[in-house]
Amino acid sequence: MASFFYIYRNLFTTAWIILFCFFCDISANAQKDKQAEALSDRASMYLDNSNFSQAELVIDSLMTYANEHNDNNVLANAYNFKGALNRELSRSKEAIYFYTRSIETYEKAKNQVGIAGGYVNIGAIYAGLDEFKIALSYYFKAHKIYTTNNYESKLGILSNNIGTIYQKLKQIPSSNVYLRRAFEAGRAKGDSMLMAMATHNLGVNYLVTQTPDSAISYFNKSLGYVSRYDEGPGHIFNYEQLGAAYLLKKDYGKAGDNFNRAMQISERTGITSSKMELSRQLSEVAENKSNYKEALKFLKDYLLLKDSTSIEKLRSEVLKTEFENELKQQKKLQQQEQKNRDAISKAKIEAQNKVIMAVVVALIVVLFLVAFVFKEYRQKKKANDIISKQKELVEQKNTEILSSISYAKRIQSALLTSDLYLKKHLPDFFVLYKPKDIVSGDFYWGLENKGVFYLVVADCTGHGVPGAFMSLLNISILNEIIIERNISEPDKILNEARKDIIRSLNPEGGDESKDGMDCILCAFDFKTNKVKYACANNSFYLVRNGEIIVSETNKMPVGKSHDDTIPFTKHEFNLQKGDTLYLITDGYADQFGGPKGKKFKYKQLQEEILKVSALKTMDQKEKLNNVFESWKGGLEQVDDVCIVGLRI
Repeated sequence: MASFFYIYRNLFTTAWIILFCFFCDISANAQKDKQAEALSDRASMYLDNSNFSQAELVIDSLMTYANEHNDNNVLANAYNFKGALNRELSRSKEAIYFYTRSIETYEKAKNQVGIAGGYVNIGAIYAGLDEFKIALSYYFKAHKIYTTNNYESKLGILSNNIGTIYQKLKQIPSSNVYLRRAFEAGRAKGDSMLMAMATHNLGVNYLVTQTPDSAISYFNKSLGYVSRYDEGPGHIFNYEQLGAAYLLKKDYGKAGDNFNRAMQISERTGITSSKMELSRQLSEVAENKSNYKEALKFLKDYLLLKDSTSIEKLRSEVLKTEFENELKQQKKLQQQEQKNRDAISKAKIEAQNKVIMAVVVALIVVLFLVAFVFKEYRQKKKANDIISKQKELVEQKNTEILSSISYAKRIQSALLTSDLYLKKHLPDFFVLYKPKDIVSGDFYWGLENKGVFYLVVADCTGHGVPGAFMSLLNISILNEIIIERNISEPDKILNEARKDIIRSLNPEGGDESKDGMDCILCAFDFKTNKVKYACANNSFYLVRNGEIIVSETNKMPVGKSHDDTIPFTKHEFNLQKGDTLYLITDGYADQFGGPKGKKFKYKQLQEEILKVSALKTMDQKEKLNNVFESWKGGLEQVDDVCIVGLRI
């Protein structure tokens, strides 16, 4: 049962181009230069009218203009047009390539809306190929950008798209969440078409779950919204689904009336994509009403239309198979190229070693014949050359490794909660975050959901790259538990997280993998000034009226352990004005330093926190950082450090 979004996309190229332009925000990001505007307008016009040869010429001119004027926004728009052109020509691989180029170029221009638009376009291609999980991953990348940058106007259509993807995946509760968000966004903007799409798709969900009365209610609401427009796809889809709902109720009279209305509008408007399914449904209605002559007529119409569409369906399947095969072949080629490069590199090193050994032997023979002193001189010179080359090689490898880890840091930083988001939900706070290496096994993460703000400070197993991998996994798990599974109590969140971590890292059972995290999870309700929390191994500090209070904790990690069947404990207390909370990991207290090179320890950390607790939060951060650096001195940092302080 097709949803509003997917049928609408398959029916109208023009409608898809409008959606494409909406996401990429071409007019907002292009230079006001009239030549660039004129070329963009002509490219859109030719794509709207399916004049692809002329469109390609104009897009190439736009790309030339962008390169000549060094304008990354215009160049990114040109790549977007290239992606749209290839998508219209059913060249999915090429379309993804150009959309990816547009994202890279928008990143250079620091155009967040353009980057998100590129993710949406790639997600739409994978949705068209029925790769729904891949499509969903790209939609969520765009959703994160829109949410982080408060682009509320962009979230309506995107929420509808995400809702339809969950619908395809049969995850109806998740689909309903996003479709209702889409409806609220449409209502806030007065966008009747968005409200119509969202209510229609909600009706489809009720039809899927065999709840026809609710489905009928939503389809009628959707008809009310599309009644403000000329007859079109929205009318056809709603009448068709109303017929399907009444057919489910075995009300064949009303089912037939609605199917006939859909068929009449389809014939008046020339929108014929639904006629095949309508013919089949009308045949079923006539048969149930014992009108076999009419049932046979509609069945013949259905079979004729089915034959005419089977070729196009076969072509789509062939294109999808070709695309998948190309991706597999490309992956094999990349793997083979890497093997070849490794083999060549190994052969070069072996050859170099042989040459060096031969030269050294020859030099030794010659040098013994000339003179002992000259021999020593030449040997030292050769040794220095070898050391220099080795040094260059080591430096090159170090540079490559540091580059890869630095890119990993960008990925991890993108998943950590931004200061802008924390400022939006916390009254007064600071974050002291000092990874031991470039990336960290410690992380801090915040999320507002249904009026409650969740704040997590965690220490994952390991540090550096292994710890960073664990932090990405754990952030993803927490996100899913709170948002998708709607679990709100801190202890239950940690119980679920522990199951997911064990399932992900230790699926076969046993004690081989005990990776996980020590963490503090606080759920703040600032309306009632209450906080609920659960802790795994780590505790947080509450400073109130000049005294420090240490929170209770369960002495077990969120992961595999001997106590992993024992549930975590939930605690709760009321917040008071002036309270200051400090959520910490063990890196600060475990640092070696001072005059005797000993650990800092928790007692000394508590004393320092009491000393600075009356200061402004940013001054507290500076003081605590100075104390840490002074204590560490010239010694190496032993672990990641993370402290989040907030004042009520």
